[in-house]
Amino acid sequence: MNEALRSAHEMRISALRNGDYATVDLYVAEELIYCSPHGKIQNKSEVFEKFLSGEVMIERMDIIESEILEYDKTAIISYTIDFKMLENNLPTEGMVRSTAVYIEFDDGWKLVSQHQTLVNDHLKIKTS
Repeated sequence: MNEALRSAHEMRISALRNGDYATVDLYVAEELIYCSPHGKIQNKSEVFEKFLSGEVMIERMDIIESEILEYDKTAIISYTIDFKMLENNLPTEGMVRSTAVYIEFDDGWKLVSQHQTLVNDHLKIKTS
């Protein structure tokens, strides 16, 4: 197992959880392609704008399970997260299955693509 890869992934998740977007930035490539649990495609600046503006705030993000496949300088991490967040001041919590693609650049492993899928039987959205 590549410890630098595992560390980059865990540092990115921890920084997201703690609202440390400067650290998150270190582990996300400029070319990021992100597909939200609702199917919306976003680039890095669109994703970061939601966090930096306070539109999205993570309250809990715990990795439940993960599996890592590594191929030279490319890796795929499939994992499940138990999360709680506020989006536009509306609380949402539940489980998300994520597939993340990392590439090893000269300055370390960075996320280049992520696709998330809601685990519907565990999602709770409060509308008021």
